[in-house]
Amino acid sequence: MVATWTGEVAAPTAPSASVDAWWDASIPHDDKTARRRMSGHLIYVWWNVWKERNRRIFNLTRLTYVEVAYLAFEEITQRSLSFGLPVVGLPPEPD
Repeated sequence: MVATWTGEVAAPTAPSASVDAWWDASIPHDDKTARRRMSGHLIYVWWNVWKERNRRIFNLTRLTYVEVAYLAFEEITQRSLSFGLPVVGLPPEPD
């Protein structure tokens, strides 16, 4: 979902032999700027997955996967705005 909202190519969903191998398969290797951008997006997505895990364990509350993806997208957008980078239009807020 985040990849669609940001206009990026989606990361592979099939698990690799390791997280390192999956990460390498997920980012483009030909363009340094695209590689850094995609790495940042992946970090924001995984950070929000981690926060959702903690929310479920420690607060006994939960968000849907769409809400978690939207939170990651909002953080990606805020970072882009803070650095004066182009921003893709926001998707509608999840229900």
